[in-house]
Amino acid sequence: MRWGRGRGVSPQSPSAKITAPKHIAAQSSEGGASAAGAAVARCSMGEHHCVVLTSGGDLLAWGQNRFGELCTGDINDRAAPSLVGPLAALRAGDQMCEVAAGVQRTALLTRGGDLITAGRWSGGGGFESVNWVPQLLPALAGIKLAEMALGKAHAVARADDGSVYSFGEFSAACGHEGEGGFEYLG
Repeated sequence: MRWGRGRGVSPQSPSAKITAPKHIAAQSSEGGASAAGAAVARCSMGEHHCVVLTSGGDLLAWGQNRFGELCTGDINDRAAPSLVGPLAALRAGDQMCEVAAGVQRTALLTRGGDLITAGRWSGGGGFESVNWVPQLLPALAGIKLAEMALGKAHAVARADDGSVYSFGEFSAACGHEGEGGFEYLG
């Protein structure tokens, strides 16, 4: 379902205002694979893009893709949910279990506890740039994560052992400001 206003809602009409929920149909990928009819397990809406994780572990994305936030490895906008191909950053045998969309960025959490990121990131966490292709977050490598969330320009992640990490431009918004924008909160 979709409703609201803007490119993440209706990319083909940026000023569209949809006042009542409408059904969204998935498109097949360039290779012909399709997730049409798959049950949605998780979904998240960024500023101008959406990401959906199906119960079968497929990732669908649509909306604006200026910085690679759709995890497709390109910067082409998608007008409808499109199946994202296999992610090179995903370890063999692992699966995604959570998705989060932020402003010009996306984060994917795997069952193995890895955090994969795509899009525009700055202010810490192990890199200061645009991730055109989804990649593992270097600063949290080796830490098994259980949960994550994105804010406008920062993120928090909870490790399997209960410790919490904050990173990004506004990690101070969480009450802490660490070196290089990365902070262990305990």
